[in-house]
Amino acid sequence: MAEFNKKAFDILRNYRPDNPEKTSLEEFEYAKKAGLMYDVKNMSHDEIISWAILEFECCNKKSITDSFIFGLDNNLPFLRSTLSAYAVMTNFPRHIFEGYSDELINPHCKICALYENQRVDLSFINRCRWNGAIIWRRPDMLAFYLQQHNKEPTHVYEILNVKLFINILDEIASSLENETPSSLSKRLRKLKLVKMSVDEMKYFIDTLGYCGILQTNEHVGFIYKFTSHINPRKSRSSDWGYPVDFWIGSNGINIDALSYWFGDYPEVANWIDNY
Repeated sequence: MAEFNKKAFDILRNYRPDNPEKTSLEEFEYAKKAGLMYDVKNMSHDEIISWAILEFECCNKKSITDSFIFGLDNNLPFLRSTLSAYAVMTNFPRHIFEGYSDELINPHCKICALYENQRVDLSFINRCRWNGAIIWRRPDMLAFYLQQHNKEPTHVYEILNVKLFINILDEIASSLENETPSSLSKRLRKLKLVKMSVDEMKYFIDTLGYCGILQTNEHVGFIYKFTSHINPRKSRSSDWGYPVDFWIGSNGINIDALSYWFGDYPEVANWIDNY
């Protein structure tokens, strides 16, 4: 893992894609040299889809979950975000651009919401990655997150502490039947070892939904089937990701998905046996 450069990270964190001039050329070049910011590029829809599928196929699931556990224990959202991208890509359909017929000018793709020719702001995408967020499950974001993971020379962490993850599972398992993602978020942030902001906790819970660990019988995670960006929402005002938006405490933890992702970790396997 590259050495952390706080100055470059602060430049990235303050970058605004709707006001790029706020970042001076000198600042941009500094953060670019540090490997955190990038030139904007134009890519076709089909190029992005091929890129995303290629990076997914190059990934190793165990290295993804190791990064997630390490990122959880050390409060590194960008390491946790890779699992979100990998989960969403699990059943992602290989497809060519197919625009909405009712959008006459520069239509979006029906399946993934990309334009036929897409402006790709990798600096903005990297900023989202460092926050642990995925916006609209965009394929260019998924591709970049997985690419950055694949670029790491090794994913072998000397110490993987799953204690916090086990504590979180205990807390979720104790949910009342009417628990919601919002009330769960508040409870989890009170755990002694949790140091996530409100937004970081939201993205963490969203990830458990993408993985199928928190889902419902009707609204399932992406390891079971792909759902496009035009997914149902529990309410118009909800900003929770799909499918965790529909999860309540009575749905519990989906042990099948938990085993799929984390069953190779002895502590988690033991937790599952006693659930």
